[in-house]
Amino acid sequence: MKKLLSLVLAAAFITMAFTACGGPEITADASCEVLYNLYIKQDVTNTDKLGISADESKEILDLMNKTAADTFIANATGNGTNGLAVTDEQAAQVAQAIYIAQKKLTPKFELVSSDKKTAVVKITTNYIEQTTIDTDAATQAVEAVNALGLTDENEWAKKVVEEYISRLVDGLNNAQPSAETREMTVEMSVTDGVWLPTNMETFATNLSSSVAA
Repeated sequence: MKKLLSLVLAAAFITMAFTACGGPEITADASCEVLYNLYIKQDVTNTDKLGISADESKEILDLMNKTAADTFIANATGNGTNGLAVTDEQAAQVAQAIYIAQKKLTPKFELVSSDKKTAVVKITTNYIEQTTIDTDAATQAVEAVNALGLTDENEWAKKVVEEYISRLVDGLNNAQPSAETREMTVEMSVTDGVWLPTNMETFATNLSSSVAA
């Protein structure tokens, strides 16, 4: 799950360009908050302050949803279902459930230091126990289907996937943020008139690790 989110964030960051006329419209910590909300919560509030249009925001969300679904399918062999086929529709359900869970997170952003061109921001965030939810869903699905006593392999396989996806989506939808928090520091710099993480790939990797366990 953490790998899934990391790949989604990286893909979204790489494809987007951020530009603004003149100097930054918002501070470095505010820019971090906009990026966190966009990529973790799918909240487009204030993305225009980073030079992202409404159409571009939609493109980002569409890309994230598609990449999340595609990556989930590609990684299905590692979730306990032994490489059973997951449909596009099922993968899309999981992707949406991940973002529903992440909307509940309550991050804080602190400007540690700043000058005209560089800044350091500290992000404190709780997280979702995605790996536990994923593992439990797979284990419980196999146990539930085995209890049915099915003898046809194809029927068994299809039922396992259905049970797994159903339990995974329910688990994510009902997930609550952790009581504990994690901290990450972000080096920021002014790029094309916008405060952005100096290394977007590192930011994406660290952010994905911070919001999921």
